Amino acid sequence: MESTGTVIRRNTFTNYIATLIRIFQGILLTRWLFLYLGEAYYGFWGLLWTSFVYILVFNFGFSSAAEKCTAERLYEADIKRYNDIVAAVFSLQWLMSLVIVGCTVVAAVYLRRLTNIDISTPEGVERLAYCRNVLLLFGVGIALTFPTGIIPDILVGLKMIYLRNYVLIGGRLVELCGIYLILKLGGSLLALTLFVLPLNLFLNFVMYLMIKRCIPGFRLAIRPDFGILRRLANFSLFAYLFSIATLISRKTDRVVLSVFIGLDAAGIYQIGTRLSDLLENFSSQFQDNVSPMTAGLLKSGERDRLNRIIVAGLRFTAWQAAGGCAVLIILAPEIMKFLFKSQSDIAVAVCRVMLISIFFSVSFRNFLNRIMLMSGNHKTLCLLAWGDAVFNLGLSIILIFQLGIVGVVWGTLIPNVVLSLFVAVPFYARFLGCSVMGLLGKIYFGSIASGFGCAVVVWYARELLAPWDWPMFIQVVLFGAIGGAAFLAFSAFWSISAEERKTLWRMAMCRLGCLGRKNA
Repeated sequence: MESTGTVIRRNTFTNYIATLIRIFQGILLTRWLFLYLGEAYYGFWGLLWTSFVYILVFNFGFSSAAEKCTAERLYEADIKRYNDIVAAVFSLQWLMSLVIVGCTVVAAVYLRRLTNIDISTPEGVERLAYCRNVLLLFGVGIALTFPTGIIPDILVGLKMIYLRNYVLIGGRLVELCGIYLILKLGGSLLALTLFVLPLNLFLNFVMYLMIKRCIPGFRLAIRPDFGILRRLANFSLFAYLFSIATLISRKTDRVVLSVFIGLDAAGIYQIGTRLSDLLENFSSQFQDNVSPMTAGLLKSGERDRLNRIIVAGLRFTAWQAAGGCAVLIILAPEIMKFLFKSQSDIAVAVCRVMLISIFFSVSFRNFLNRIMLMSGNHKTLCLLAWGDAVFNLGLSIILIFQLGIVGVVWGTLIPNVVLSLFVAVPFYARFLGCSVMGLLGKIYFGSIASGFGCAVVVWYARELLAPWDWPMFIQVVLFGAIGGAAFLAFSAFWSISAEERKTLWRMAMCRLGCLGRKNA
């Protein structure tokens, strides 16, 4: 039986690998699909996958309930009851698949209005018919895959996120090679759909076989039980409402911009938020461990052990976010010019404000969401999420008339800071049994101070070396390396305690001694 620390490290490390591969895959696929499919079909393919995000609302939060039951190890106490719960959720998702097929048919009927495809020419009529066929095939494929979405959630509940990641990493690489081969052989959207969706279904089947090995007696069946669903609804309904509120908070900013200013503003905002998205991806990988650990350890009464995991996770996450935020805020103009060929001052302003907002989200609120959801505080969490959504949306609309594009970002930042400092921090202090100042000093002050020191060093280095006028790539790498080294140096004194420094030093000396004896 592996220790909790080993499982957490393995989960987090494989999360990073999966994220790197996803980013690499996204860059390559964007280039390939745009090159081989052309602007119109590439846009349609992107529209199909964007719609998939909204299809996830048909989950109704019941997958989170299945994850919670798994994390609480119900399968050990009563495998029949556990199988009945999973079967009830699985059956409901199959019912929702019928709804997805119906929505697909409706969208196919109104596809002309949804896409504005010009049908005044034979080519346009043919394009509309082709896109309609792709849409129908895509919708049916998503409907078949959707119910199996419960399978990765069960692996998360088992705290075996690394197994899910192994499958996803292999799947991403196969998908990348397959799409490239299809495009090189002259394949089109129809061929891509016939390849990608069955592949995702197969990956979920592989995870299902892993679960059967981990849970003796596990069965996944279509067996509706509305009594079970009603009992789960006390949790799943609020988890569902929370996910809707989060969707509003995170996805409506582009809609607000396009409605009140125009598509150009939405495009600038999209570029401006790319670096903050990267920061969030790279500093959030520990957090997948929090939900199953909270549910499982609270159920078994291991509160002290859970508290240690939460403190360690908060410190590690805040430390990563502070360092990344410091470097990216200073180097935002250079990085955006190098990566996206953007020289927009507005995009840089959006980027810097959004980076601060993401720091608060990652370091304070993301842990709060997971802990509250799995510790019986899901109703309060739902209320907070909807308050955030309404405040965020209303403030963004007000500020957009005062500050333009940047006003939308401030509309996100302000409620983020308020909820982080006046809700998340007091909640952590009560949950962990410490004072507010003790919590801030133990987890946040050192990392934030190291970030400020790092930002000052990078700013001075850039001002000192700017007259040299080096290529942009060299500037980004050089200043990034200087910032990284400065942040590590400051962290050695401000982010860790004297005892932790001694422990790290002993470990380093021990490792060097072992290597020396081995070489000798």
